[in-house]
Formats: sequence, structure tokens, C-alpha cells
Amino acid sequence: MFECFGVNNQQGRIFLLLFILALLVVLPNTLIFSIDEMATYMSGRPFYGLGASQAGDGRYSFATLCWVFDRIGLGYSSFAVLSVVSFAFGLAAIYAALLRTAQAALTPAAIIGFGAFLTFGMSLDQMQFVGDYMSYAGAMLAVGAIGLLASSQAKPLGVLALGAILFAFGLGFYQSILQITGYFILAVAALQIARGSLWKPVAARGALMAGCAVFGSVIYVAVNETLKHAGAAWYLNYPVRTLGLSYVAVNLRPYLLTIAQSIGFAGHPYASLEPGVVVLLIFAMIVFYLRRSAGLGISGLVIALALVLAALCIFPDPANLLLALYWPSPRSMCAFGLFVGAIMYIICRDRAGMMLALILVAAQIAVVVKNQGERFEQWAADTAVAQQLILDADQNSSAGTTPTITLGVSWRNLAIDVPQPYNYGLSMFGAAWSAPAFVRYIGGGKVSVAVDDGKACTKVQKNLSITPVSNGIIACFAQN
Repeated sequence: MFECFGVNNQQGRIFLLLFILALLVVLPNTLIFSIDEMATYMSGRPFYGLGASQAGDGRYSFATLCWVFDRIGLGYSSFAVLSVVSFAFGLAAIYAALLRTAQAALTPAAIIGFGAFLTFGMSLDQMQFVGDYMSYAGAMLAVGAIGLLASSQAKPLGVLALGAILFAFGLGFYQSILQITGYFILAVAALQIARGSLWKPVAARGALMAGCAVFGSVIYVAVNETLKHAGAAWYLNYPVRTLGLSYVAVNLRPYLLTIAQSIGFAGHPYASLEPGVVVLLIFAMIVFYLRRSAGLGISGLVIALALVLAALCIFPDPANLLLALYWPSPRSMCAFGLFVGAIMYIICRDRAGMMLALILVAAQIAVVVKNQGERFEQWAADTAVAQQLILDADQNSSAGTTPTITLGVSWRNLAIDVPQPYNYGLSMFGAAWSAPAFVRYIGGGKVSVAVDDGKACTKVQKNLSITPVSNGIIACFAQN
């Protein structure tokens, strides 16, 4: 059955298992909307707006898909199904490609490592945005393909040429491909060095993949600039986010601070997704890994330590250094889970390591369940507020007319009880683009919603102030 794809039936069945596991982890995140998806879903032409947004961010590969979806009139529900399937497939594919590139067997230890990769807390931020599933999937598939190409018998120049095109294709889906590639290289190196491979061939393969990234990035810039100067409508505002090498020096200090924060020093803004106990378990796993590497001699220990330090150094995603607005969101760090999965594969060779690995996965699953539960609670709270606003507007409008609600919102969040890092689990009333769309969604199209122009709600300090007006209400949330 699977032999036509170049894998034997056993490998195919194990890949199918990886895909099913990925689906099980991904699906619960799709039951409610994120702030971005809500706005997209309630717009008249969802893929036109989504495509324009992606093009503005330089994601021409995903923007092209959105253009196709818009032209053929694809329904949003069908898009969501395609997104979930592609994302789960991408998660399974990059891990399978990692093992194949490193020539590591698909064993029970590999399944446990995959579980750690799937349930890494920072990934929850990525998984809440169903509308972006295809973008991350495209980046993962590109990296996996480059890894397999670099480990083949093809000539280096051929690998660089084809690999650069693949990388440019993946970069056109999602810029986090830079970090994904970095962790893929480090994970492959860790797996191969642990099996006694010589470091020079491993380093050469890593350098080849890095070369594909460099040349692919040049192609990426050229494509975006060409589309912009050619007058393509979606690309006229590219880049929407101001970026450049001039911001690296300014962002270096907060970048280093993010590394310290992510491991619990200097505050821990990501504690709800990666609590201290999980951080300690990951460090314990790294200690196990270093102890095992010490058995390969001083050189093995030094290489392992260098790989760990490199993994920590790229954790905040080096692409963030280029942004005028430094924004180390959890989703830009979730590729670290790939490295965790590789280390876990290594330490599972003895009983103590296996027990630690299982405890870590169990702890991460608990974090996933807790956070998803809190997202549902936030959704319920938002729904209750929206229903109250609709009721108030309806009671203050004339019979036979459509009630009007004017919303004044800011980045102040109606969080239930848990600090939400960056945009993870943000209230629907926490952003100007999602709040009106959400109220219309809850109202079933029977209410008209507008956003305050900044005059009515400027000085409001109450959590929520409702003022009756002709044929509706003005609802002002506390302004910053």
C-alpha cells in the first residue's frame, strides 16, 4: 500500500500513526475561533482578506493559495478541514524526515519523542490559529524535503540549487522556517552524534542545509520585491511590518532577555504555556543527554553541549531580531519542540531516561489540557458578554429595526484568571478586528456592529461601560 511512496508497509503504518497522533492533538484547538480567524470567517470574502494580509507579510506561497481559494469560491469549512489535515501531515512529515535524515529507526522511543514535539507548550499558540495551519505546514514540508535531499547521494551543487528553491517556497509560507531549519539541523546532529557518527560529515550536511537557507532567502527577497515593483495589488504595502538589519542591534538586548525569561530567569512571561515544572523536566532531560554524550568521550560531550547552547540561542527566533517591533510570541518559538523530541529519543535508551521522558510528556499534556480548558472558559465568558450587549441593544431599539452596537475596544483583555502571553487565548473583545465580528457572529447577523471612532470611549476607565443611544448602545471597554 505504501510502497509506491518509497517506504515499506511498516514505515507507512508508523507514519500513519504519527499522522493520527498529530490529528488528535490538533483537533481540540479547532473547536473555537481565534481572534484572527473570527475576523476572517465573518468577512465577505475571507480568502481575499487573508491573502492580502499574507502578501503584506511577504508570504507569497500562502497568498497564492488564498488567491486560488478565492477564485474557486472555496467554503471556509472546507478550508478549515484542508488546513487541519495539512498541518497534521506537516507535523508527522517533518518528524519522519528528521528520523530518516538522521538514519534513526521509527521505534517506540521515536513515538515518545514525537509526543514531546506535539505537546510542547509554546506550540499551543501556533495551534490556536487554524487559518495559519497551511502556512506552518508548508514551511515544515519544505524543511523536511531539504533534509532528505541533503542526506541523499545528490551532488552538493544540485542540492543547493533545488534546496534553495524549496526553501524560498517554504519561506513564502512562513518566516519561522528559519528557526525550523535551525532546529532540524541541530536535532539531526544530536541523533547522529549520539549514534557514534563522525562530526565532520554531520557538520557538512548541516552546512549544506544552511546554504540552501541562505540562497533561498535571496530568492525570497527577490520574489517579493519583484511582485511589489510589478504593481501586484496585494504586494503594494509589502512589507507591512517594518524590518531590516538596522534593528538587530536594538533588539539584541531584549532577545537575550527572552532567552533568560524562557528558562525562568528575569521573570517568566510564558509560564502559562511552559510552567516551571516543565522547564525543570526539560533541563533534567538535557542533563541526561549530556551524561550519555560524555560516554562518547570529551569530544562527544563538547559537541552535545554546543548543540544545547545553540538550541537555546535560537529559541526566541532570530527572525525577530529584524523587526522594528520585537515580538517574541510563543508560536515563533515552538520549533524548539523538534529538538526536545530528538533529545528524548536519545535518552529513552535506558529505563531512567524512558521514565523521565514519559513524565515530561505527561506534564506537557496536562499543560495542553489546562490551557485548552481556559480557552473554552474565555470563549464562554466572551459569549455571555456579547449576548448581554445584544440584549441591551435590542431593548433600546424600535420594533422592526436592526439594533446597532458601537464598540470601543483596546488591547485590554477580558481574561478570566490566567495571564495570556502575547496573543494566546486572547479575548474576542481584546482586538478591534475580532470584537465586532464576534458580536455579529453571536447575533446571527441580526445586529449591526460598528467600531467607535475614538470619540465616545476615549476616557472610559470602567471594565465595561454601556450607554443607551438612539436605536442601540455604545459599549466601551476600558481604554489604555
